Amino acid sequence: DEKAHTASITMNISEGDIFYIGRIEVIGNTKTLDKVIRREIRFNEGERFNGKLLKRSYERINNLNFFETVELIPKPHIETKTIDIDVKVKEKATGFLSVGGGYSTVDKLVGIIDLTQANLFGTGRYIKLKAELGGSSSFYELSYRDPWFLDKPISMTLSAYKTQRDFISYDRNATGGSIGFGKRFWEYWSAGATYRFERATVENVSDSASNIVKDQIGTKTTSSITGSITRDSRDSYIDPTRGTRHSLVLTYAGIGGDNYFVKGLIDSAWFLPVGKTTISLRGRIGYIKGLFGHEIPLYERFYVGGIYTIRGLGFGEGGPRDETGEVIGGTTEVILNAEYIFPVFEEAKLKGVVFLDAGRAYDDSEDFLSDIRYTAGGGIRWLSPFGPVRIEYGFNLSPKEDEESGKIEFAFGSFF
Repeated sequence: DEKAHTASITMNISEGDIFYIGRIEVIGNTKTLDKVIRREIRFNEGERFNGKLLKRSYERINNLNFFETVELIPKPHIETKTIDIDVKVKEKATGFLSVGGGYSTVDKLVGIIDLTQANLFGTGRYIKLKAELGGSSSFYELSYRDPWFLDKPISMTLSAYKTQRDFISYDRNATGGSIGFGKRFWEYWSAGATYRFERATVENVSDSASNIVKDQIGTKTTSSITGSITRDSRDSYIDPTRGTRHSLVLTYAGIGGDNYFVKGLIDSAWFLPVGKTTISLRGRIGYIKGLFGHEIPLYERFYVGGIYTIRGLGFGEGGPRDETGEVIGGTTEVILNAEYIFPVFEEAKLKGVVFLDAGRAYDDSEDFLSDIRYTAGGGIRWLSPFGPVRIEYGFNLSPKEDEESGKIEFAFGSFF
């Protein structure tokens, strides 16, 4: 219409045909059993084709961390209105033997021996034997996980450990074990329950130790049950670039044993892609309370400071101390972490990170959210063939009189 300066547009839309899944072929798995891969596929032969389920199937197979590459290749057949799917994988080494050392701001020089098989006999089962020996601590662990116990969609985890740590005014030795079961439901949700038994001894207490420490001299046992519920939509468990992970964990100790307490933790993380970079935001809130007049064990309290909580602070420095200056952990905690992650050398899977951390642990006598501690820094992360490696330096933005201006943090972890 030239007078009204308008134009009418007619859009003709012709819907395409509906296609159904034809044959699903698994190719390239020389070690991993077919069923380990097929149980991660979110569609079946004969069902209507769905591109979202194809993408989700790729994510789940890739998250197994058994393969160098994963491809889901659709092969449409116009005449039969079907699409065959080729699941093409390339196996990678899943057994690791690592013998080496590292540096921890808590334990100084640390010797590490780690023997791990993440895909035992091609079944998807996981077994690990690990030993760490540091200047002030030692840790030994044997763990086993079956993600499909008795070929059912239920996971089972077994663990046995022995640990020892020297604190400033006391030593702690502990031996324990656990058994847990978990189940996925819907697409992104899972729930689990774990029973743990531990026998711990507090000894070699110095004469100058506070009464809080002296009251816990001796050997006590903890018999606890922990329940958890998690929603995890991350595209990758090891190197996420998008998605979220939210979890609620509740522990009750007092099924026999000497210690009685209830402990809870809410943990929420978001991963936001920005081009080839990622913004990561994470928040945690924890609470513990002794029951029936029992004191909370020192080793069950919240200790804030270090690479897994507030980087740039020493172990427990972001929390209460007794009158002698010994860190004693808190009964509540709040931790906030913000990160900007960017590629440095993509072919080598090397990334850089800058971060800002905030948080603190509190005793019952302190006001929650008061005197928040802040740190900032940066570092590198490498997805090595033996697991993720992190080297980061945190600056203490408001160091107290007996604290350093910053700390270098090192962590090495296996794929799990």
